[in-house]
Amino acid sequence: MNENQDSIQYGIQDQIDFKLIDQFHNATLNFSKASIQIKQMMLALAAIMGPILVKLAGDALDMSLFICMYIIIIIFWILDSYTYYYQEKLRIQMNKKFKEINERHHSDKIVYPSGFYTISEEREKKSTLCSIIHAFINWTTLLYFFLCVINTVGVILFCKGIIG
Repeated sequence: MNENQDSIQYGIQDQIDFKLIDQFHNATLNFSKASIQIKQMMLALAAIMGPILVKLAGDALDMSLFICMYIIIIIFWILDSYTYYYQEKLRIQMNKKFKEINERHHSDKIVYPSGFYTISEEREKKSTLCSIIHAFINWTTLLYFFLCVINTVGVILFCKGIIG
């Protein structure tokens, strides 16, 4: 092929890749919004469930309240981790497309000041198990950890007879 045909082919492929990057970005945003909604639903459910269980237990605390709270927290933690995991995988796909565009043009013009596009290379190269663990334990899931700690303190106080 001559240089003009290469330019046309690269232009079309670049457009396709940028379109895919846009689609990956939109999917990432949808997962991010779902993550926020999951947190909101969990907090709302916990706020509603607590008083209902106390009322069902004869206006007294019962161990079932704490067990139900653990179950709710863990279920929502897993759901939220799922959204985080797929956000990261989508960012990796966006990185690949950016790198393909750069390689086609033998250029580093589409590099952000941080040196990467959407996710660092260290995170990009992690194994699947490490990615799953990172999805489960990261700064966005601290809410669930703190709720488990608070619930555990409640269990200890209940078992010692301090509350109840």
